[in-house]
Amino acid sequence: MKTTLGEIWSHNPCGKEKGSNQGWDKLTTYLGTSDLDTQVSFEQILKSNGILNAVWALRVLDYRDQCLFIADVSESVLHIVEARFPGDTQTRKYIDGIRRWHSSEINDRELESLKHNAARDLTYDHAYAVTAHVVYTHTLAYVVAVYGRAADAEYAFFANNASAASADAAVAARAEKWKEIEKIFKKHFCKEAA
Repeated sequence: MKTTLGEIWSHNPCGKEKGSNQGWDKLTTYLGTSDLDTQVSFEQILKSNGILNAVWALRVLDYRDQCLFIADVSESVLHIVEARFPGDTQTRKYIDGIRRWHSSEINDRELESLKHNAARDLTYDHAYAVTAHVVYTHTLAYVVAVYGRAADAEYAFFANNASAASADAAVAARAEKWKEIEKIFKKHFCKEAA
């Protein structure tokens, strides 16, 4: 799957300063051009900028092109919500609904209803309801937050211990979550995983 540098530019990427070695500068240096008509694959973005920027770049896509990725990411942290709220079934139904909507088994109105039911059943006053952000907004803007907060919530017990070993374990746990999201990203957007 591809986009153009112009589409990325229209979303105001960071690192526009030449030599900043961030975002835009890093990608255009890797590509050897900043011509806005240049096509770029998400695989190239991942290789040049890493998973955080690659996920950020998905905002150039239509919801239909990103929704299965969102469903997989949400499902990967769903165990946190279900452990905290054993009776919650609406979140899982919504994630399944995203997939059914993508395959045209349900319509926009039915997906919206599933989204509303899931968001209503989850509260925002605790770290464990991170999936609610994706469920309620169903935009990629929250996918990064979902992963970061999921790692924080799932491994919060490390933070309660002041030892260096616990801090290292928390950092390692968060890194593992990002490896997981990178696998999901490659599955959906990189031909090498196909």
